[in-house]
Amino acid sequence: MNPAASCASALAIFGDSRSSLVSAMEAVLGRRPRLQVLSASRCLAPDWSVPPLSPDADILLRWTAYRLGSIDLSRHVAAVDLSALDPASANSLQMGSVGLAQVLEDPRIHKMEARVGLLHEWGILDQKLRRSFEESGTEGPSASRRYVFTMDGVPAGVVVEVLPCELWRRLTQSGHPEGARSRT
Repeated sequence: MNPAASCASALAIFGDSRSSLVSAMEAVLGRRPRLQVLSASRCLAPDWSVPPLSPDADILLRWTAYRLGSIDLSRHVAAVDLSALDPASANSLQMGSVGLAQVLEDPRIHKMEARVGLLHEWGILDQKLRRSFEESGTEGPSASRRYVFTMDGVPAGVVVEVLPCELWRRLTQSGHPEGARSRT
């Protein structure tokens, strides 16, 4: 099966770029996945986020995943310019008391430049995201969505979300995460 065809279900999850990933997954699964913060650190803006972020911006780099039980449903990385957010949102995100999806619900925030497609092998970020899935036992092609978000018109972050295609193909066919995992 060609990668684009095997990724149709995962690509469909990304279909509405205005919708949060967790909301789209919940609509398909019938229950809300749990967010797991894999790591969070402060750094200068990584190359893949410049532009639109400033190279010397104070960035919160968050690697996260959505899980349902023991199943890794997705992986994400976000480079967030804390100075572009309001202080309450920046603090809550940094402390881990809210997820990025909650911060993005602020009406002053706008998602833009959404690009949906297959995860490629050439970029260092793509390689890290693919490797993180392989470490969890999930192999094969993955779909990705990359977007920029602004707060009050100022670039505030870049997000890359990744879904393993074969897992999501099986999930949408069976409707049961447990059955989908046993074949991946």
